Amino acid sequence: MEFLEHVIQIDFEDRLGLGMEIFEVCEKTGVDKIGMEVIPDQGMFIKFRSTFDEQVQRLIRDLEAVKGVLFVKFRDQMPYEEREHELRTILNSVSEGIVAVNKEGEIIQINEVACKIFHCSAEEVIGSNAEGLFQENAPILETLKTGLPYRLEEREFKKGNQAIHFLTTGVPVLNAKGQVIGAVATMKDFRQVEEIISKVDRQKHLMSFEGIIYQSAKMRHVIETAKMVAKGNSTILLRGESGTGKELFARAIHMESLRNQAPFIAINCAALPDSLLESELFGYEEGSFTGAAKGGRKGLFEQAEHGTIFL
Repeated sequence: MEFLEHVIQIDFEDRLGLGMEIFEVCEKTGVDKIGMEVIPDQGMFIKFRSTFDEQVQRLIRDLEAVKGVLFVKFRDQMPYEEREHELRTILNSVSEGIVAVNKEGEIIQINEVACKIFHCSAEEVIGSNAEGLFQENAPILETLKTGLPYRLEEREFKKGNQAIHFLTTGVPVLNAKGQVIGAVATMKDFRQVEEIISKVDRQKHLMSFEGIIYQSAKMRHVIETAKMVAKGNSTILLRGESGTGKELFARAIHMESLRNQAPFIAINCAALPDSLLESELFGYEEGSFTGAAKGGRKGLFEQAEHGTIFL
């Protein structure tokens, strides 16, 4: 036998005993009630299961016949389901991972970014203790005990063959009496942190042609030529003695180009040992050699994707 779920909204006058009459009508009709919610100025919301359409229509007719009922209409969801959906949408729209726990340390919310960081699904971890997710020395559980926030703590461990490395910040959740009733932690994958730091550091040191001070006609001609070639996709050769500002020009060309929102990476090839040249330029996977970082590392060419690399 197939059960169909329905949600109805009942608006009614403020009359003593009216709520009980509505409840009795539902009982009499024989529908299987799943949930009820009352919201001031909106009325009563009921979620129920039924086996056939005639049972639903009879329930609507009987409810509309109750004195004081203003209207009965179908809804797609219960209000609490709409709120849950809105919260889930907000949590999944942020760029950081979010994990929320109750006062027992059980996970009650986790967003998609956090699931990617921990290589898990929400269904796997919601309802479980946060210690299983964070493993040893879970900082969010320490916040539950002490009521103190923590900021930018680094955590690194392995889950099977997966390397998990992130920065986390957490705060306690307090009730109206100031008592700790939960905690919320945010986290960012450490690779993203490294990329952000690298991008900010690069942008701080970039310079445009407007920042180059000159007087000679030859320099003016060089800059005009550099501006022109910056708009293309060709490889550019800059020639000059050591200390004449080749990298300065390379940065200015990058800023003048259509790639100026992507990374600029300058590489001193002479400073790279032959044994590390390939891994630095093209990256490596975890375990490729002794001393390789957990999770591997992107090469400089990959980091400069869609941007400019200056050799």
